Amino acid sequence: MMPRCLHSRLILYQLTPVTYYLPYSRNRTGFHNTSLLAQAANGVVNFLSTFIAFFLLDKVGRRSLLIAGGVIMTLAMALLATLGTMYYDITSDELSSKVAGWACIICVFLFVSGFAMSWGPVVWLIPTEIFPTSQRARGVSLSTAANWTWGIIVGQFVPRLQTLLNFKLYFAFA
Repeated sequence: MMPRCLHSRLILYQLTPVTYYLPYSRNRTGFHNTSLLAQAANGVVNFLSTFIAFFLLDKVGRRSLLIAGGVIMTLAMALLATLGTMYYDITSDELSSKVAGWACIICVFLFVSGFAMSWGPVVWLIPTEIFPTSQRARGVSLSTAANWTWGIIVGQFVPRLQTLLNFKLYFAFA
């Protein structure tokens, strides 16, 4: 049960709403011509931050890494949602402040880094460690199925919710 819950939480924290729809969100921050470049930078941040988990995993422990990553991601999404909500201009469909736009992009990078150093790799590791050898394949399969199921659900509803709620949607991920 625990691995399925972890993977269900993973997909809600996961990069799905951030990564799938990041160019759309970046356009709303006022950076129209750089959204794909920012997506590439996002991938680099994700890749490099994963190595932090490799070094910290056995030193600080899985639980501490999950808590630290959760705090970073929560703060980043809460700040993104707050700034976006405060500075979003409905008539232009973007933020009214360039500084707020840059701060929102930094929040996304912090979120991605917090995820990549904690929830991303650790949640995939835990199911392989907690099941006995005889049940490991079945347990990991169920936890992976939970991840894919939530991925489909989130992937289907985020675009609609993003159109309806704008930046307020990120409060749900905080």
